[in-house]
Parts: sequence; C-alpha cells; structure tokens
Amino acid sequence: SASGFGGNASVGVTGGTSTMGFLTVQASGIGGGGSPASGVEVPGEFAALAGNGTGGSAVASIGGGSFAPASLELDATGTGGTGTDHVSGGTATDGGSGTGGTAQLISTSGGTGQLTSSNVLILAGGAGGAGGTSSGGSNGNGGDGAGGAASTNLADGAFTLGPVILGADGDGGNGV
Repeated sequence: SASGFGGNASVGVTGGTSTMGFLTVQASGIGGGGSPASGVEVPGEFAALAGNGTGGSAVASIGGGSFAPASLELDATGTGGTGTDHVSGGTATDGGSGTGGTAQLISTSGGTGQLTSSNVLILAGGAGGAGGTSSGGSNGNGGDGAGGAASTNLADGAFTLGPVILGADGDGGNGV
C-alpha cells in the first residue's frame, strides 16, 4: 500500500475582517491499509504491506485585521495504515508508522491583528496503524507513532480565546 504525505496548508490574515463558523487548516498524511493483491485472499499469496502516514505543515498566521472563527483547528497528523489480515494461515503484516508534522498558530511581531475563537485545537500527533491478524500464521505488530510539533507563538496583537488544546502525541498501533 502507498504512503500518505501531508503537504502545506496555511491561512494568513493581514487586514480586513473575517468572521466564520468553523475553520480547519489540514495537512494530514494517511497511509493506505493493506489488502490482498487480488481483493480476495488467495492461499500462498503474500499479504500487502501497510503504508506510512506523515503529517505536513498546517499554519495560521495573524498580522493585522480581525479574524474570528467560532472554532479553529490546525491539523498536521500522520496516521499509519492498517496491516493486512491473512485468514488462510499465512503471515499478516504490521501496521504502518504514523509521524506527526508541524501545526502552528502565529501572530507576527509588531502585528495589530485580533483573533477571537471559542475553541482552538492544534494537532501534530502520529498514530501507528494496527497490525493484521492471521488464523494460523504470524500476526502483525502495530506500527510506530511519533508526535510532531504543535505550537503557538503569540507575539503581538489581541486575543480572546476559549479553550486552547495543543497535542503532539505519538501513539503506537495495536498489535495482535
């Protein structure tokens, strides 16, 4: 299976007034899950490998103006794909690795911007995929999970914020 790589997603506010319901800036990477090559398991066929997932860069930058999303989410998570099962007794595969990227909320130095949001979520976690199972062979291990970087740099401006949650967890996938 293929790996998934998050790209770069960003929002920059330098002037004007922006009011909206929900804003998600997402650059997540999700690995493909393993499946039998033919779509149906064939005895003696090798199980497909799970893909890895690597988060990219999700950034919101405020320099001027007024920016008021009811909820703001910056998401640069990486999620590994699920390992392939092998029910006819062959070897199942391991889950893919998940590696978090970079999620940042920035207000520029000397900026006059105003940010108002009742909920801010900044995520750069990595989650490994679950290992596959086998009825009579070897089960797969869970994939590794490595957190990335979730940060804020609020230099200047005005802020009215509800709960702010930053997460850069690394969670390994379940093995069987």
